[in-house]
Amino acid sequence: MTSCCTPAQSIGASRIATGHYAVNERDAARGRWILKRPADLAKDQTYFLFGLTQPQLAHTLFPLGRLTKSEVREVARQRGLTLAEKPDSQEICFIPGGDYKQFLTAYLEEQGEQAPQTAGELVASSGEVLGHHDGISGFTVGQRKGLGVSSPSPLYVLEIDPASRKVTVGADHELATRTLRARQLNWISIAELTDPMRVRVKIRHRHEPAWATLEPGGPGEAMATFDEPQRAVTPGQAAVFYDGDEVVGGGLDRLGVETLDEHVFVGPPLVDRCGLGRGTEGFDHCLCRCEDSGKLAHRFRDRFRHESRGAIHGVRRCW
Repeated sequence: MTSCCTPAQSIGASRIATGHYAVNERDAARGRWILKRPADLAKDQTYFLFGLTQPQLAHTLFPLGRLTKSEVREVARQRGLTLAEKPDSQEICFIPGGDYKQFLTAYLEEQGEQAPQTAGELVASSGEVLGHHDGISGFTVGQRKGLGVSSPSPLYVLEIDPASRKVTVGADHELATRTLRARQLNWISIAELTDPMRVRVKIRHRHEPAWATLEPGGPGEAMATFDEPQRAVTPGQAAVFYDGDEVVGGGLDRLGVETLDEHVFVGPPLVDRCGLGRGTEGFDHCLCRCEDSGKLAHRFRDRFRHESRGAIHGVRRCW
């Protein structure tokens, strides 16, 4: 957060205010800053903020946290701001049309690099080769469309193996799992996890938090056992733990750590180099601002003529 605070400090500011829908409070009894879900649960963005450390939370303000989106729009109207009528963004804001493949291609071209060759086999869960694909970056666990193979019954991506470049597909029920192991953990409402605790776990932004028992795993790991099987727990995606409205903490699916280290995707390895972020879903959920991400933000803002606003998320510029 030092890099993130530097621009604010240079103008004499001690805190940074962002437009995220979240609530940040100091709990004197616990001696910790607590991150909570906002008044407008439909706009809850705490899932993206699980990586904030205690020092970062101490210097961050969320002025929209106790307002609903409609109330925010009304405030904007009263002040004559045209943004009051701006439609909500449903996709990653810095990627035109949501085409992340074009985004990755443009980035590599700008770096003078060739796209990694990750073409490989498309296989059934039985091991049968069903076809071939052009690259693993075109797939995500749980995906149904665009698999490039026909089947009498729907097929879904079950697993992506960067080492072998195999994409495994199968039936929908094969996506269900009852456990999740997370690493790169960050704790917010507690200093560390020492005993099992009941939490609700969110495995993607639009996922309804599911009840689970959270307990310490191996070194630097936590394991969540769901009451009910969850669909498409995805390697590399964030798992965020909630106790009521409080964010207990979060981490990355364990298998995803190896996936990120393959440097197949541009975002997470970039974030990893800075040592502050905790790269979650693709690019949109990094909470750090290192020198590299700032430069990248400028390049893509210029390339796509995107006037970015809000907090830094991966390669999106915050101010």
